[in-house]
Amino acid sequence: MKKIILSLILIAITMKITAQDTTIVCVDNKKAVQSVNQDKQEGITLLLKKSIYKDYKTLKIQVKGAHIKNTIYKKDLEITGDSTVIVSETKEKPGNFDLTKTNCKSLLMSGKKLKLTLLLNPSNPQMMIPSRMIYLGDLVMK
Repeated sequence: MKKIILSLILIAITMKITAQDTTIVCVDNKKAVQSVNQDKQEGITLLLKKSIYKDYKTLKIQVKGAHIKNTIYKKDLEITGDSTVIVSETKEKPGNFDLTKTNCKSLLMSGKKLKLTLLLNPSNPQMMIPSRMIYLGDLVMK
């Protein structure tokens, strides 16, 4: 009986650990800020310092974790500020999103908060799998 309870606890802990996602913001191909978030966690702020990153050339978001490894979903990144921008995942690297060609730089430089949400849609539209939205954090430059 004790072994069964112990094994159930270990399985529950393992499921809790695998439900984490790591969000990494890379500025000019260097890691600027990182956060680890769990399912349904709110209030995560990814803070970039304006004095250091005001003249950047590239801005990329990298997401690692259980949701990225799942191949039945097509992954997009939704960026919500004054308007909403949806960026598709790069084909050569799963979990990477290039924000360089969006209007995110001007919004960040003006002090706006950008909400990052991972959108998971079934790769085959005829699959009976629900779409999911996972909050990754708020990107702010101060």
